[in-house]
Amino acid sequence: MGRHSYRLAARAAISAGFVLFAGMMVSGRTPAKAAPDAVAGATPRDGSPAGTMPQGMADSATSPGLVRAAEMRRIEGPAAYFDGKATIIGPFTRPAPSRVGGAIVRFEPGARTAWHSHPAGQTLIVTQGEGWTQVEGEPKRVIRAGDILWCPPGKRHWHGATAHTAMTHVAIQETVDGSAVKWMEKVSDGTYLAPADRR
Repeated sequence: MGRHSYRLAARAAISAGFVLFAGMMVSGRTPAKAAPDAVAGATPRDGSPAGTMPQGMADSATSPGLVRAAEMRRIEGPAAYFDGKATIIGPFTRPAPSRVGGAIVRFEPGARTAWHSHPAGQTLIVTQGEGWTQVEGEPKRVIRAGDILWCPPGKRHWHGATAHTAMTHVAIQETVDGSAVKWMEKVSDGTYLAPADRR
């Protein structure tokens, strides 16, 4: 993809809610961070504070770190922020000067987030299944494995599985002034089950 295409994608991200990049990776700085606020109230199974770097991950910005899949923490998505069963896998943050963090999130059929926004925006990379997402005031969209989504800073949105299909995504966002997410009210069944744009 050439520079012109990246510029067009950036303009679309600014003017639209979510920008859906099906099957392609967008280079450059991607917004990211999900930890302390995104899983507030969740208790990791290993007893460490929510949003902290997983055991085994490097604690230095210059040291490489590796967490094996079998070692990743799994946290049940707090009922205050999720409807249905959502599992947050391997939540991470990075030490300064980085502001990035995120997690893998698996939504069982019918599960979804509450409405929320991110001060620096959010990138979602769908790795398995099929789900739904919506930016407030825009149509609900179908998302599938291989899709990459971008939601600009401050845009109210939600995402989750479809009513009958599980969905897993990687969520990446950044912290601004110590906050990565602002949680809001739950998504109503009427909004969740409304027809979706499959394009």
